[in-house]
Amino acid sequence: RAQLTAAEGKRITAGVFPNPMATYWVENLSFSSRTAAMLDRESSLYGTLPLEPFIQRSSRIAQAESEIEIARASVTRAEQRVAADAAHAFFRVALAQAAQGAARDNVTSIDQVVEYLRNRVAQGATPEGELIRAQVERDRAATELTTADVDLIREQAGLPLFLGRAPG
Repeated sequence: RAQLTAAEGKRITAGVFPNPMATYWVENLSFSSRTAAMLDRESSLYGTLPLEPFIQRSSRIAQAESEIEIARASVTRAEQRVAADAAHAFFRVALAQAAQGAARDNVTSIDQVVEYLRNRVAQGATPEGELIRAQVERDRAATELTTADVDLIREQAGLPLFLGRAPG
């Protein structure tokens, strides 16, 4: 938006006509009455108006208008990028929540299997190796749940930026 404001200012400047310049020139001006009679005083008045801006004014205005359109397109693109980033952040949080829920359900299911196998081992119907394998799998699922928790917290940390609040 600052670039747009600068381009609009450049457009205003491109359309402004230059200031005319006036010059008053005096030759043989005396500071005493004795020399005044000897020299003829000459004075001149010049007015100057630069012609370059008249010739280049239309091209400068057209260039400034083009820069305004470029700046407007840049602002629109930035707004669209922020909107897309906000939607992307929201869906990353939603995905992380879904992954966390799935990991939690997985741990709960494996806990039920471990409990079932523990009862079977106590009765002597299942070898203890199966129980150990299920406990290792439960620990791996618990690690995945912790990773999913961390991922959710990380994704949630980026979301407040788009909601107008500082993280934390």
